[in-house]
Amino acid sequence: MALLGDILPPGLKLVFVGEAPGDESARRGHYFAKRGNSFWGDLFESGLTPVKLTPEQDRSLPCYGIGLTDVVKGLTNSQLKREAYCPHTWRERAARLRERIEAAGPRMVCFNGLSVARRVLGYSPSPGKLSEPFAGAEAWAVDSSSGLAWRYRGRRLRVLRRLARRLAEMG
Repeated sequence: MALLGDILPPGLKLVFVGEAPGDESARRGHYFAKRGNSFWGDLFESGLTPVKLTPEQDRSLPCYGIGLTDVVKGLTNSQLKREAYCPHTWRERAARLRERIEAAGPRMVCFNGLSVARRVLGYSPSPGKLSEPFAGAEAWAVDSSSGLAWRYRGRRLRVLRRLARRLAEMG
């Protein structure tokens, strides 16, 4: 059972991939809903959206060519943290994510958090454009937008601005 439904209509330019919804996001029914999460402000500050959206406006993201999904469906992030890490389980989750991304067919995918990228890809990527595509899309990874990762926000914004420029180049 999914706590938050995917926002993956056809024709997207970019899909952000999170690990699992936070407790507050699951409670409110909207992505990146916890106070202190910089996701919505970062989209605006990087130029990916022309206005600063709120979590309650998450379903309007496809108007800007952007979609959202999480790797883990049916668990919140706090529930996931209590689960023992199992590589086999993560390979299965990655395969299901790959299928969802391939079905949506975006030009780019961006992992929102280096740890989720590491678990899905099987290696530790550096922030920025990745050397290999994921599910047929150009792949990127950025530091998490969680308030707990605030110290990396400058780097996160620099990478998101590069991603926005690359997206504009792609048309």
